[in-house]
Amino acid sequence: MQELYKFWEQLFMGKNIHHYRRLLWSNVTAIAVSRSHILWIVMGDFITVRFTQEKLGGRQQGIHQLQDFNDCIAHCSFIIMKCTGNFWSWHNKAIGQRRIIGRLDRILCNDIWMATIPHSSYEYLSKSTSDHSPVLLHLHQQVPAGPKPFRFFS
Repeated sequence: MQELYKFWEQLFMGKNIHHYRRLLWSNVTAIAVSRSHILWIVMGDFITVRFTQEKLGGRQQGIHQLQDFNDCIAHCSFIIMKCTGNFWSWHNKAIGQRRIIGRLDRILCNDIWMATIPHSSYEYLSKSTSDHSPVLLHLHQQVPAGPKPFRFFS
């Protein structure tokens, strides 16, 4: 069991060190390419943002870190699922000038997911005790619109 956890940690739970993040993006890309024929999503805390505007406060991430994440999204052909609710998904619980907020959590999906469940979206809920907002995935399925049945009342 310990070995399985270590494998999982190395594969997915990337540390916030650039080398490990690149390894994570490489692993995600390899899985995406091998599973491109099935419907799937990737969700969670990516510990990085896509654009500099998605983080306020603290040390800004280098352009190469943003590029690595965006390259992973492009290589995997991920679609950015629609998000509602609060724009920010994480904060460091500090106040004043030490406060840092960012959009670290997100849901990405492939084109088969969007073709199958086109109205799916997610929203950030209100934070409680965690520094991350809970993420709620909505699976809106469109009800087939057909002719309404004819009814006659006497």
